[in-house]
Amino acid sequence: MRGLLLIAACLAAPVQAFATAGFAERHSELKYNDWATVHWIHPGDGCDVGKYCLSFRKTGGGWFTGLEGSFERVSLPVRGEPRVLAERQRDHQWILYDLREGKLLLETGSIDAAMAAWTAGGKRAPRLADAQRASGLRQMWSSWGGNLLFAAILFLPFMVIGAGPFLVFLAVRLFRKSATPWRSLDYVLFALLGSPALLVGLLFLRGCAG
Repeated sequence: MRGLLLIAACLAAPVQAFATAGFAERHSELKYNDWATVHWIHPGDGCDVGKYCLSFRKTGGGWFTGLEGSFERVSLPVRGEPRVLAERQRDHQWILYDLREGKLLLETGSIDAAMAAWTAGGKRAPRLADAQRASGLRQMWSSWGGNLLFAAILFLPFMVIGAGPFLVFLAVRLFRKSATPWRSLDYVLFALLGSPALLVGLLFLRGCAG
């Protein structure tokens, strides 16, 4: 009975890990412009407030001085425009920042004042993306591939467990296929097909021995 409980606990562990790392923790890198990328947490830990936030990183790595912390809303990038307008989460201050120069241009609690500073000189007011959806910002290919690989790794235990009986059936068929001497490839295939059942058996024996 103790062995069965140990096996059940081991099989249940990936479910909990998936729930924690797969659903409760999602991070993506979004393309912004030539000078910066946006790190998007949706949801997860690392935000100043809540579970959803956006933060800026230099394209070559590192942080912008004066643009630290997480943001609730950011302006969508405009071609050739080095400035960004962002609402900081912890105090709802609006930051106008020059990403090319790495310079803080304005910090204010009024969105109207921030928009007036942006549009000075006849420029159009920017569109804003929020931390919940990040609409208008595109995920980088490297980030997309990494998230896909992470999801595949999380699903792997379920795939192995679900396919276990079928793999054992194939291993038995391979073992009984003929009386001719086996090739090296046959031994490798038999080991791969029988490994899920072997793992469960070892966990059972370890539980009984403990």
